Amino acid sequence: MSRLQDSSIAISVTSRPLNHHRQRNQNISPGVSLLAGATAGAVEAAITYPFEFAKTRLQLKHNAYHATTITTKSPFYSLLQTVRQNGIRVVYTGCSTLVIGTACKAGVRFLTFDSIKKIISDGDGKLSPARGLLAGMAAGAVESVIAITPTERIKTALYEGFSLILPSSVRPLTKL
Repeated sequence: MSRLQDSSIAISVTSRPLNHHRQRNQNISPGVSLLAGATAGAVEAAITYPFEFAKTRLQLKHNAYHATTITTKSPFYSLLQTVRQNGIRVVYTGCSTLVIGTACKAGVRFLTFDSIKKIISDGDGKLSPARGLLAGMAAGAVESVIAITPTERIKTALYEGFSLILPSSVRPLTKL
């Protein structure tokens, strides 16, 4: 029988600075920041759109596809009922508008946060909790002015305009 000695096992360990990852992230370009935010926003909107559809449908309190009044307050039941009656494709009607709007909003938020972070971070590129909160609040305010308010106005106009193109027999049901 042969015995292995401790000296026969070689382990190679390379040393890298622990903050290597942080140093690389400090130099995020504005384009990458905008693209990352837009991608995150688009994916989020596409995944959550069925619930936005159900919420809006309940708020309008009508079913434009069958001209029947909705009797439930549950968005889950409303969504299930719509899919059973009209198929899944109906649920994604108008999804592209929300995806584009949400991508713009998230892109603006990411870009603004990273830009403010670069300005107010300390010498090591770190943010204190208070400065992080400030950067987040400022990014949210910029997002609201530049992206949220205009897209919500467009969304409201689209919903109002939708009632104008419905047949006259259905149009009264769009009034709250």
